[in-house]
Amino acid sequence: MSADMVLLTESRNNAMTTTTSPMAAQIETPPAEFDPTHLKENLRWGHLFWPGSTPLTEEQIDDRVDRYQKSLQRYRASGMRGNYLPDDLEVDSAWHAHQCDPVGYAEFCTRYFGGILAHTVTLCVAVIPRERNA
Repeated sequence: MSADMVLLTESRNNAMTTTTSPMAAQIETPPAEFDPTHLKENLRWGHLFWPGSTPLTEEQIDDRVDRYQKSLQRYRASGMRGNYLPDDLEVDSAWHAHQCDPVGYAEFCTRYFGGILAHTVTLCVAVIPRERNA
């Protein structure tokens, strides 16, 4: 891409549009649609596996699924360069929950990305700062 080319991604009517310059033809990226039934069920029960976690409300679950789908759509619209990185730990939890439905996850990834988005251990590590005792 030349120095005068700019990658632009814009969301309109649930479709991402990516261009390489303001004058370039726009390419529509379809929404990242899949049946979220298993993903939502996994998010409903996931707190049982993490000590100290609390159940999510249906509104929180819907929000995470929506943000996860938009994150996947942005990744595809970007040209899928580099590893997929979730926007935050909440989106990452939806990604984990999606992978707990291996058949559905594999079918979606193959259809939408042309292959599986593999999750590596290094992407799961989060550094949480410890509070200092004053």
